[in-house]
Amino acid sequence: MSRESSQDMEQTPERGHACEDAFCQDVHSRLHAFLDGECDSEERRFLEEHIHKCPQCLEEFGSEQAIRRLLRRCCQQPAPEDLRQRITTRIRVSYTRVEYRR
Repeated sequence: MSRESSQDMEQTPERGHACEDAFCQDVHSRLHAFLDGECDSEERRFLEEHIHKCPQCLEEFGSEQAIRRLLRRCCQQPAPEDLRQRITTRIRVSYTRVEYRR
């Protein structure tokens, strides 16, 4: 996370404030990365602090967690057998094209 973003994160709204500003929209846009464990420790700490202070962001966070749990529970079908082969083939073709251009 950039230093500017870190400074913005420190200006989180207190409980009870409306969650309509650009800061909260930015938090919402980072929830997937947060839930996927893709945030560095500093960004994770700031997001956690904001989510715990802002009821609307906490609700959005809870909704995202619930959707993920539901998808894990409902989407237990294995991928088609040929999917791995198709993906591997496309990666090889793309890699070959990149090597050819060099």
